[in-house]
Amino acid sequence: MKKLSQVLFLSALIIGTTNSISYGTTTYQTFGNTTYSSDGTTYQRFGNTTYCSDGTTYQKFGDTTYSSDGTTYQKFGNTTYSSDGTTYQKFGNTTYSSDGTTYQKFGNTIYKN
Repeated sequence: MKKLSQVLFLSALIIGTTNSISYGTTTYQTFGNTTYSSDGTTYQRFGNTTYCSDGTTYQKFGDTTYSSDGTTYQKFGNTTYSSDGTTYQKFGNTTYSSDGTTYQKFGNTIYKN
């Protein structure tokens, strides 16, 4: 479930633009409404719904995203709260996760530290 929350977080940052990001040892590339992962997973967004090739579905209503795996994500200002206990805070081009992970966005690239 942790990987899914991180993938959803990154997908929210990149979906809808053509780019690539480096995430640990996995690379994600987005073309239009589809994100391709080097691990073989594909994400397609149609309106407020994102479909993952592993069968997971994400639906966004306002500032809340619901995953078919039961995880909920709520965004308030610059902070996103996950029902799995993870919190993400964004300041400028840097996002800090409560698990100690830092994400930095430069242009169309996101780096996970």
